[in-house]
Amino acid sequence: MDTGSAPVASSRPPNQRLAVEHILPIVTPNDLAQVAIAERDGQSVRLADVAHVAKGTQGLVGDAVVNGNPGLLLIVEKYPWGNTLDVTRGVEAALKEMQPGLPGIRFDTHVFRAANFIETSLHNLTVSLLIGALLVVLVLGALPLRVAHRADQRHVDSAVARRSRPRPQTHGARPST
Repeated sequence: MDTGSAPVASSRPPNQRLAVEHILPIVTPNDLAQVAIAERDGQSVRLADVAHVAKGTQGLVGDAVVNGNPGLLLIVEKYPWGNTLDVTRGVEAALKEMQPGLPGIRFDTHVFRAANFIETSLHNLTVSLLIGALLVVLVLGALPLRVAHRADQRHVDSAVARRSRPRPQTHGARPST
C-alpha cells in the first residue's frame, strides 16, 4: 500500500546512513473520517459524526447564484504591478467581443469591479481639488476688497478723528495780532 511517504531527511554518520521517513497518518477517506474535531461531554466528536467523508472531486470553483439564477463567477487576477483600470477595461472589452458568439449568456461585470473603487476615489479627489481651488480663488479675490475696505476705513477714521478733535479753547479771549 502506498502511504504517500518519502524520505524527508537523512543523516550520514561515519560508516552508516540513517533515513528519516514521515508516514502520513491520513491516506484514505476513512482515515480522515476518524479525525477528532471537537470534544463534547468528555467524548471526541469525529469528522464522520458530522459529515459524510468520501473520495471525490472538490466543488467547482466559479459556480454562483446571480440574481437568483445559476451563474458563473469569473475572477481575474492581475500582477501587483499591473494597472487595475487597464486590466478591468481590457477584460470588459474582451467580454464585449465574445458576447456575439455566446447567445443567451448575459455578462454582469459590476458584481465585483475593483476599478469602481479607484474611479470613485479619483472622482472624489477631483471634486475636492476643484472645490479647494474655488475657495482659494474666492479668498484671494476677497483679499484685495478687504484690504481696500480697510484702507478706506482708515481714511474715514482719520477724517472723523480730525473733525472730532477738540479745538483749543481760548476762553473768550481774542487771539492777539
